[in-house]
Amino acid sequence: MLRYRKKTESDEAVSYDYTVENTSSPVGTVTLDKRTGVFEISEASNDEHAYYAQHLVLLMRDFEKSGEYRDVGEMFWY
Repeated sequence: MLRYRKKTESDEAVSYDYTVENTSSPVGTVTLDKRTGVFEISEASNDEHAYYAQHLVLLMRDFEKSGEYRDVGEMFWY
């Protein structure tokens, strides 16, 4: 399980903090450069191999395609 919250958004970029499983403080941050489409994963503590961040990247790709970036949400998968 992954929870995400929009940290910042501008014409150039959007960033999300994310928390995982049973944690309450952010584990990491994923930033999308809207001009280039490049993602940056930072501060991915307790996220071995950026496993959870990669799920958020896929969701942010969907946001990018729709042009709407949600403020908060959760993701579940099996």
